[in-house]
Amino acid sequence: MADGATIDPLSLHAIFGGHRLSGFAPGSFLNIVWDVDAFTRLIGVDGEGAWFKSANRAALITCTLMQSSQSNDFLTGAHVTDLNTPNGVLLPFSLREQNGTTLIVSPLSRVIKLPDTAYSDSVESRAWAIGTTRAEGFIGGVLPSVA
Repeated sequence: MADGATIDPLSLHAIFGGHRLSGFAPGSFLNIVWDVDAFTRLIGVDGEGAWFKSANRAALITCTLMQSSQSNDFLTGAHVTDLNTPNGVLLPFSLREQNGTTLIVSPLSRVIKLPDTAYSDSVESRAWAIGTTRAEGFIGGVLPSVA
């Protein structure tokens, strides 16, 4: 039981290319979606079943930043450098909870497109899509606070 656990966004370390991302927007600010299920089942017409284990560990990481975040500058620079370098530049991504056990790493990832951009009478957000062909993860819980 994690009675007394505290969810603290400041303890979440999202690092892309050595840069710790910051200036996250309110609401859901970091999403990681695996491209495919690790296992797919197939049931034959006579009821025999089998499992297919996929080697695909690709994931899409979406980081939603405030318009004012300086991490926007870093991500734009990484994307432009990737576009203008022969064979591109792939960078590592990691996500670690300082006060928990979740850890997701990808040695080779890239910004796959610039975010949609809007302006209004408020602070807008920028949703950055970072793609990877291989990510490994451990999804854990948050450790209880200790006095």
